[in-house]
Amino acid sequence: MNGRCFSMRAAKVNDIWRYINETEEYKTRIKKVEIKKLSGFEDIKIEPKSAITAICGKNGVGKTTLLKLIYQAIKSPKEQLSSVRFGSYDFNIEIISNRSNLIIDKKSEHHLENVYYLEPSQECSKILEYIKRTKNINELIEGEGEGENISFNDEKTKPQIENIIGKKYKRITFREITGAIESDYTFPYFEIELANGAKYSNIDMGMGEFAVFYILWFIKNCERNSIIFIEEPENFISANTQIYLMDRIAEQSNSSKHWIMLSTHSEHILSKISIENTKVLQKRLNDVTHLISAAIRSRPSTAHNPRYRSKSSPPCATCWHMSSDSTTRSSFHWYLVSIQTISNRQIYSLVYSQTC
Repeated sequence: MNGRCFSMRAAKVNDIWRYINETEEYKTRIKKVEIKKLSGFEDIKIEPKSAITAICGKNGVGKTTLLKLIYQAIKSPKEQLSSVRFGSYDFNIEIISNRSNLIIDKKSEHHLENVYYLEPSQECSKILEYIKRTKNINELIEGEGEGENISFNDEKTKPQIENIIGKKYKRITFREITGAIESDYTFPYFEIELANGAKYSNIDMGMGEFAVFYILWFIKNCERNSIIFIEEPENFISANTQIYLMDRIAEQSNSSKHWIMLSTHSEHILSKISIENTKVLQKRLNDVTHLISAAIRSRPSTAHNPRYRSKSSPPCATCWHMSSDSTTRSSFHWYLVSIQTISNRQIYSLVYSQTC
């Protein structure tokens, strides 16, 4: 019976990831992003083919810069990133908004309201720091917070959260506190009761658990047809939880028609996203970042070489070679390693290693 339930759940997850590729169903979506003359970058062109796109690469290649630039350009096109650091760059972003085509550049009067940027690790740290240094926090919560919210406790949502985090909860509630940290800043204060009767809140829960709750709360509060940028959702979160969290984010994207772009260097996050929806940044020898073209090709001779595999890799793999040239800082091979097969769908883990 458990095997049957697992198969049914896996089939549903597969369906959800297929649905987010049906981009015509999204009233608000990014069709094309072009960025030119951005200091430290070659010209960038991205054409998302799915409602969830990942920007990946090593630390320091400019994932956050690119993500924030695209967000800022759509949200407030006339407010650009620092010209001292990034120069006088140009951008041209083509968006479908309410089924209408919209072109945004730095002279544009157009902007979208339902655009959000989420950096979970920073937000969670800020909230916990505020709570821990505030005296009489319970009085503040009772006085400033809205009424107890039990939307995470319903018969559909609670089991999903239990599956993501790997705990059995008896009750999940939260209160939304507005104006305590900043005048227009709202954060959730969670109160948890486990199946064994133990009770705790934001203050006592681990950072990974809080990050998961915060991400789910944030996305749930976004209006339908929003564009959401998420910076490194994997921070503080275990490998399996990352995978299940991405399934939940995909489900929310499908049900609320959210268009999502995220940055990551987690192989577990990338295992849920197809190659054509993964954009890889890399630095050249001259310290300029460029977008790498990816192509799958079989590499039996190196795929069987233990040097290029993680310890958990099976004995064979398919090589995803990131095309480069003589000016590239180093050559990388990314291996798509099959780690699980669910309902005839391969779930892949991205592993890279530097070659000489």
